[in-house]
Amino acid sequence: MKLASTAGLLTFASFLITRLGNVPINGRIKEWARTSAPVDHVEILRRWELFNNLRTLTALTAFALLIVLSLSRLPPGRRRPQPTPA
Repeated sequence: MKLASTAGLLTFASFLITRLGNVPINGRIKEWARTSAPVDHVEILRRWELFNNLRTLTALTAFALLIVLSLSRLPPGRRRPQPTPA
């Protein structure tokens, strides 16, 4: 249950990062197509990339936790046999 909760929280964090970080910056970038890029456009793009990396990390970690959780819930007959020590 703890892994599932953590995965859920990471997924929600990924959503918040997207909604509050990337989406507003995407709106500003769309304006550049009609006008021109602002003087600090490099800093804006750096912040967008930071948010993107963070949301990717949270989403991948949540996915990995769900994989671990699902593999740990397999019935004993479906698990891989563990090698016996020699």
